[in-house]
Amino acid sequence: MRLLPLLAAATLAAAALPATASAEGWFGPQPVAPSDAHTADLAVDHQGGAVLVYARSGANVEASFRPPGGTFGPAQVLTTSGINPDVAMAADGTAVVTWASSAPTIDATVQAAVRAPGQGFGPAQTVATAATAEPQVVMNRRGDAAVLFSSSTGIAAVRRAPGGSFEAPVALGAGSFVHSASGLDGDGDLTTVWERFAVVGGGSSGAGDFRIEAADLPRAASAWSAVDTLATGDAQLPRLSVGEDGTAVATVLGATPLRTITRPAGGAWGSMVPAIDGFGTLDVDDAGVAHLVWHDDAAGTVLRRTRLANGTAGPAQQLGTEMTGTFDGRAIGLPDGRELSVWQFTTNAFLGQPINAPRATMRAADGTLETTVLGMPGTNVSLHPEVARNGKAVVLGESVSGGSPVAWVRDDAWPAEPDRVVQPQTPQSKGGSPVQQRPVDRTPPALEPTAAKRLKLGATSVKLRLTCSEACLVQVTGDVDPKGKARKVKLKGRSVGVAAGTATTVKVALPKKVRSALRRAGGGVVRLRTVAVDAAGNRTSPTTVKVTVAR
Repeated sequence: MRLLPLLAAATLAAAALPATASAEGWFGPQPVAPSDAHTADLAVDHQGGAVLVYARSGANVEASFRPPGGTFGPAQVLTTSGINPDVAMAADGTAVVTWASSAPTIDATVQAAVRAPGQGFGPAQTVATAATAEPQVVMNRRGDAAVLFSSSTGIAAVRRAPGGSFEAPVALGAGSFVHSASGLDGDGDLTTVWERFAVVGGGSSGAGDFRIEAADLPRAASAWSAVDTLATGDAQLPRLSVGEDGTAVATVLGATPLRTITRPAGGAWGSMVPAIDGFGTLDVDDAGVAHLVWHDDAAGTVLRRTRLANGTAGPAQQLGTEMTGTFDGRAIGLPDGRELSVWQFTTNAFLGQPINAPRATMRAADGTLETTVLGMPGTNVSLHPEVARNGKAVVLGESVSGGSPVAWVRDDAWPAEPDRVVQPQTPQSKGGSPVQQRPVDRTPPALEPTAAKRLKLGATSVKLRLTCSEACLVQVTGDVDPKGKARKVKLKGRSVGVAAGTATTVKVALPKKVRSALRRAGGGVVRLRTVAVDAAGNRTSPTTVKVTVAR
């Protein structure tokens, strides 16, 4: 299921952390979708198989599968008229993808496709009409699924039993709402929370007009339960995590840091309590234990800890300190007592440091930490980590400014790129002896950008041809200098995945205001600057390609 990263301004620098040896390693990043892919989503099964789904600029919704230890295979087109795809997987690899028709967005058709283990996706099925354009899908371990969407009357769910067919929608009728989140427990009972506009205390606008509500749809029931009001006033942007045993934890934001509302298995919702001194995220594992990772603004540290369903919290453990930038992270618990946290912070690009530095910390059952610097995928990347029960993981990185989505894999191997291995940070064994490391790659890639030297006035884009000596991500920025004008016009930057030794052509758009400025000036110059970054974070020096625009 798609997760929106929880972001907050923070001050972060890398810290050397003790680590333990691991049989598995991190591989990547590697581009996993075309450069026009967007709104990507990712899910994994219990063995580490993964399904990637995304929309493309031509309204295609496509999906590809990665078996454990393998690579993402060829994409399968699920529809040619869809937007906002979402995917979930069961333990055995069964997957459900849902999406909305591309138009109209206020009266959309919701469709879904099912992938049985070892097979491709079946045909698209219409599961609802008269819906909004952002359906979600959730699944539990055994394969119960629920597609949720909103309509003019509120929330509705379409359920599917393991191996069964999609059932008729069950409407909740919660009225106007925003920011819903849902989860299924091991019995197939569905819980949904949402934020609703409601006049609280006589107000008519602002934080005092929001409330957080919740309702359940048991697997054996044909109607939703009564609506519970979980919070009023300063409570917004709810997220929900549901364990296999039925433990549910809702998190909410407001003017104060992250707060939680817990419902123990078989119990009732409790009151809202502060969870952490900072901003972060929370996930509930199969045993009902909540795993938190967050950034403490005042101390400048990234921390993690667990909390039981009865509210008992474990000690906070530091993952990094003295940091600067924007925090984005998630902690996921495993059945063997380990916990994997994936997090990142922004460092100072003007000092030559990586713009985004994703990190992964595996916490062993005895509390020791192994932190790996995953490298830099590009600018403004949101992370979406998914972890299998055996500890294998896939982390999806999607640039908010466009470009190919990339992925890192924690596995025994990544056959397509066996030499592209990111390195653990200060690795040590439990006894303090160094762990043998692979050679660290410190050689930047060789990038060759080319374009036509002249462009006709009125052209809508510049075709930039990129060739790189190894798989890398290329950041493209630029500006336009109309002839005789003192002020340059900046072009929108983007990141593009380029395979090793293969030429990739990128169209850099010239917006209408740029074309108008060039026409008025009778021509000008377009300058495109490129920087390539490989899997180890090595970057090339900026290279500028100059294109003259004339009549």
